[in-house]
Amino acid sequence: MRQIILAVPRGIYRSGLASEIRSEGWRVDDTVNNRHELLAAVDSNYQKLIILSADFCSQGSKSLIRAMKRVRSDTKVLFWSFDLICAIDHFTSEQGIDGYIYQYVETQEVLKACSVLHRGQRYLTPYLASLFRRLRDQNEQQPLLKGLSKRERQVLQLLCSGATVTEIAQRLYISRKTVNTFRYRLFKKTGVSGDVKLTHIAIGTGLIPLTPIPKEEGVIPVLS
Repeated sequence: MRQIILAVPRGIYRSGLASEIRSEGWRVDDTVNNRHELLAAVDSNYQKLIILSADFCSQGSKSLIRAMKRVRSDTKVLFWSFDLICAIDHFTSEQGIDGYIYQYVETQEVLKACSVLHRGQRYLTPYLASLFRRLRDQNEQQPLLKGLSKRERQVLQLLCSGATVTEIAQRLYISRKTVNTFRYRLFKKTGVSGDVKLTHIAIGTGLIPLTPIPKEEGVIPVLS
């Protein structure tokens, strides 16, 4: 049976989305309101597909995704991000996400993503698919990035996407002092003296796009 747990903040939008998804033959649980209720709903005899909004849990979506996978390893997670920094952060650090949707999307795109994940495939919107492919390719091809550790690349990508030191610290669960330590290492390895010049390098190599695309329908990308 096709079952979805809708883990998004309460409100009219959640109710409307649940109603439309049900009309397409899915069984939808839209009653979970916190981490504890979500983990309890995941722990059942049936595989679940979770639509998880980035702002659902105040304790952090990364730890929640890992906890869900520990409860049931076959749980499918469709992660809904509303800003580019958050999407990049999860892509570079979280292995438990099966699909991504970005910003405000039509119900038909959500349904398409759910069907794709239900078949055991991955799903990303075209914009994120293109960006993630670029990040992967740049990590593999750029001599500069080959010399960076995974954590240094995460800090670089978040910093150049506009995140502040405080935001990076919160997202990576490290201190502001540690973030600054990584910044100074990046300055030394790239031969620059500030965040602006570091961002110019990232944009010049195609690591970070100049502007995000606000909205578009999703497709299944080829990420070999």
